Amino acid sequence: MNQEGAKLHRRKWLCAFIIQEKCLFILKKKGL
Repeated sequence: MNQEGAKLHRRKWLCAFIIQEKCLFILKKKGL
């Protein structure tokens, strides 16, 4: 994988992780 592709892949993974964390936080807040 080239440098640019790796950077994009990492960013995509990071975004997915952040969204997942936010979802878990919201679900916990709602008590689900």
